[in-house]
Amino acid sequence: MTFKVGILTSKAGSTAVTLYRGLSRFLSPEIIEIGNLIEDFERRLDDLSIGVNYINSRQQITLGSIAESFIPLINDVSTFMKCKSKAYVNFLMKKRGIPVPRTYVISYPYTEEKIRKVIEKLNFPFVVKPNFGSCGKGSIMIRSEDDFRGVLDYISAIHEIPPTSEKIFLAQEFVRDAKDIRAFLIGDEIVAVEERVKTEGWKRNLFQGAEPRVFKMTETQEELVLKSAEILGIKYAGFDILIGEEDYLLEVNPAPGLKIAKLHPETFEKLAEFLKKEVKK
Repeated sequence: MTFKVGILTSKAGSTAVTLYRGLSRFLSPEIIEIGNLIEDFERRLDDLSIGVNYINSRQQITLGSIAESFIPLINDVSTFMKCKSKAYVNFLMKKRGIPVPRTYVISYPYTEEKIRKVIEKLNFPFVVKPNFGSCGKGSIMIRSEDDFRGVLDYISAIHEIPPTSEKIFLAQEFVRDAKDIRAFLIGDEIVAVEERVKTEGWKRNLFQGAEPRVFKMTETQEELVLKSAEILGIKYAGFDILIGEEDYLLEVNPAPGLKIAKLHPETFEKLAEFLKKEVKK
């Protein structure tokens, strides 16, 4: 039987195409736009050996679970959704002794009591961000009480629009003068690390115009990533780390972008080897 890898996505974008091209040198990948399937899931999925899960988080519970009934997924639906929740990751890591920025959960309705508690606990500036989301979308720097109230008023008005439909946002400590690091994990190995550099603005996501540079982590920083991965039970992810006077785990992306492979071209070969080993388990 041919070893076939399904790249499962709601709609194929640049990441799925990049992954397809990278894995094609080592395996037989196929992009499956599972969001376009109506009923022929078995025909499209049953001959795959394994799937790499890039299904949209809003369709993950239904479409991801259907896919998971046919083939093993990297990452599985439960792990994917837990890691997508920034609140869950933050509070679990804090409980298990992993350093994270101070974070407070703001659930709708955004009452005066909640607003006052956050303002009392966090110094300005701090960051408000959606619980689900990536690429820095929806993250806003809050520099005053008026900013905070204005943002919450706006969120209240649009809370039915993804990614705000969960009606949960986070208020998070802004860590000044920290380096923004992405560590790319495959299996139990950190295979690539980059620093994201941007001269203007506070968002350093590549999507927001930051430039990637190769970065060497210390053993302590690597242990921070590996311990976090062990706690979460995740095997394939991008870990966002803030490195400064203290090092913090910021977020975990279970469907990471692949621009980092330009700096570390061996990434796809290591992913191919990992997928083969997973199927043999």
